[in-house]
Amino acid sequence: MDNFQIFIMLMFSAALLVGIAQKIHMPYPIALVIGGTAIGFIPTQHVISFDPSLILVIVLPPILYYAAFGISFREFKRNWRDILSLSLGLVVFTTLVIGVIFKWIFPEFPWALAFAFGAIVSPPDAVAATTILKRFAISNRLLTILEGESLVNDASALVLYRLAVVALLSGVFSFSEASIVFVRTVSGGIGVGLVLGYILQNFSRCYLEPVVGVVFSFSIPYITYILADALGVSGVLAVVVNGLVGSKVLIRHYSSLRRILGYAAWDIFIILMNCFVFILIGLQLRTLTSMMTMRQMVQYTEYAFLITFAMITVRLIWVYAKSGVAYIRAKYKPKSVDRCPQILREAALVGWSGMRGIVSLTAALALPLALPNGMPLEGQIWERLEIDDRLLSQFEHELDLEETHIARAQL
Repeated sequence: MDNFQIFIMLMFSAALLVGIAQKIHMPYPIALVIGGTAIGFIPTQHVISFDPSLILVIVLPPILYYAAFGISFREFKRNWRDILSLSLGLVVFTTLVIGVIFKWIFPEFPWALAFAFGAIVSPPDAVAATTILKRFAISNRLLTILEGESLVNDASALVLYRLAVVALLSGVFSFSEASIVFVRTVSGGIGVGLVLGYILQNFSRCYLEPVVGVVFSFSIPYITYILADALGVSGVLAVVVNGLVGSKVLIRHYSSLRRILGYAAWDIFIILMNCFVFILIGLQLRTLTSMMTMRQMVQYTEYAFLITFAMITVRLIWVYAKSGVAYIRAKYKPKSVDRCPQILREAALVGWSGMRGIVSLTAALALPLALPNGMPLEGQIWERLEIDDRLLSQFEHELDLEETHIARAQL
């Protein structure tokens, strides 16, 4: 079975899993991971290989672009301080703390890999939380803050991730140079996103028919990301800003058909992207578990619980520290005393809305496997996992059998 047929069968299986998950009221990413794992362990199933560098380019631009359309631009500007506190300050804080914990667990690995891991797990997918919270009577302000956080923190975390990966591949890190690169990357990404947003979005609105305009919209995030990356700035931020500009333009669009077609087509496309990533995650578990002993599986599961507990604690500390300051200010202002219970309730909701999602999974899949010179990247599974003698013996035996078959074929 070739790759195209495998892809079609996987998408068919993913659609069934999503439908079943919705019927039993289960989050469909969990069903996709479980289904992908089950498919991966089918004996006749071939291992799917992919280029890690293409994962970010294929998956992230449309997901971030689509998420930008769900944000109210007016509400975003009104709550920008709270949004930036979570999406910038908390992301940097989480990256540093998790990086230190990673270095403590694996002291033989470089700091660059530790902070790359911290950047991978730092951005929560708050959209998953808002999907649940929308069922209850919560304020639009709180929903805007969570959705705005999920949009901007992906960009900030991936900028940090990119800096850490560059330092990991080059083996050189300078804080002053990294700071300059960070500022240039962020400001350049915002600039490219604004320019391309107004050009491409208004061109589509003025000159393209509804159906063609929707088709054209699928190319906008990729064009923005690739051009920004070629200019050496943040493609992620450029896509986010372009999406925010596009959401503002779409509201003023005179064609209701264009809006209906656009939202429907993009909903379908994003579900397919989620299916692709979560199924791919499940399929990789077969390869990983084949290289690990039971003791190692238990050990790495303990590491996962430790890091998860650390991420939850870091988020609660950050949120309650900021809310505590707001609570004290409100308590000593006669007109704001009534807001004190609301501040504590919102802090509890925001503190527990830190589920990680597709961005972290995609960034993990995109971590390079080798240095530019072809050497295995320090910290990869072949260097960390102590493969037991049984697996090594089996590999050597299969290699000997393959060499024997080749020799017989030559004779």
